Amino acid sequence: PLTEGVDEGAVAGDTIAFWVDGREVDVLAGDATWGKRALHELDLQFPTQALEVAPAWNLVSTNIEPDTSALEVVLGTLSGGAQLVLGEEGIYDASLPTTYQTLQDLHAGRCYYVRYGESTADDWPVCGTRLGSSTPLALHAGWNWVGYLPQVCQPVTVALQSIEGAYL
Repeated sequence: PLTEGVDEGAVAGDTIAFWVDGREVDVLAGDATWGKRALHELDLQFPTQALEVAPAWNLVSTNIEPDTSALEVVLGTLSGGAQLVLGEEGIYDASLPTTYQTLQDLHAGRCYYVRYGESTADDWPVCGTRLGSSTPLALHAGWNWVGYLPQVCQPVTVALQSIEGAYL
């Protein structure tokens, strides 16, 4: 709440974030420039990333940590579903009972191969909490199935500069 006569601290050029029920939301439309006591209308949306999947195999990662990471729940937002999902932690095969699935969850910052069985490409919406591009990703010796968090393309040397000299 604003207090009369108290400087709230924001100045021109500051980035202002919005939170609803403890979750940061994206500003879709509206004027996010603040003036003295001006009323502004904004369209807000919980962070969503649409992963484009094509028929056959897709290598995907997301910068959105799903609200519910259970793989069957996350896959439920993909119309037509996925036949197979391979991850560093295991495999999900839609043709097998749940008790045989070794891949149980999908998380931001990790990489997955998804076999999409439909005949045309589709967008797979993942909703949840966006991870910042500077969020540290845990690595271990050997191969790592690491996802990509930034929302823009970068040269490999820039994207991996924090671990320069430690990878092959």
